[in-house]
This record gives sequence, C-alpha cells and structure tokens, in this order.
Amino acid sequence: MAKILVALTDERVMRYVSDDLTAHGYDVHCANSIESVLDSLAEDRFDAMVCDIFQPVIDGVALFATVARASPGTRVVALMDFQSARARNYDIHVWTDSILTKPFTSQRICDEVAFVLN
Repeated sequence: MAKILVALTDERVMRYVSDDLTAHGYDVHCANSIESVLDSLAEDRFDAMVCDIFQPVIDGVALFATVARASPGTRVVALMDFQSARARNYDIHVWTDSILTKPFTSQRICDEVAFVLN
C-alpha cells in the first residue's frame, strides 16, 4: 500500500482529498503546516505528496525543493489555481511530477496519484 502525504492549506479540501485517497486504498497522512510536512518527512518515508503550490510560510516551489532533498523518492502532485498569474511564472516542473489545476474531481486526483506512482 502506497503511503501518501497530503499537505493542503484548506482544511476542508485536505480532508476531501484524504478521504478519497484512503477510499482508493492508499495509506494517507495529513500535514496542515510546513512544519508538520517537514516533521513527517523526517519521521517517515512517503511514496507521494499532494501539496498546494502556494503555502502561507514558504512558497510551494521552495517546499518542493526541500522535499526533493529530504525525500528524493517522493513523487509530488502539485495543486494550483488555474487563474493564478503567480503560479504561471514558476518553473515548478523541475520539482514536481504532476500539476493539477483547481477545481478537480476526486477521481482526477486519485488518477493523478496513481499515475505518478507508476
């Protein structure tokens, strides 16, 4: 069973994604802050991480670079708001395995996680 770390800024969306991934058979762990993401990565190994590009403390690009150094085997699915002009200026493809734009369906996120794991 693949272990997935879900780190989203919106608690409601994080629970939605977590519940859907769990229903698809993944072992899901949630992190609601950058500190808890870093703690989780230090304590455990994750096959994939689902994360917002924009984070309150550091931006997602810096977080993705940190994940790549701390846990090189962890695949990253980045979520972004399609309308966000700032996101389009980032070269996030270097640090991520997949990018999903919001809104997304539960099936789409599960499909994307399955894709990056295969």
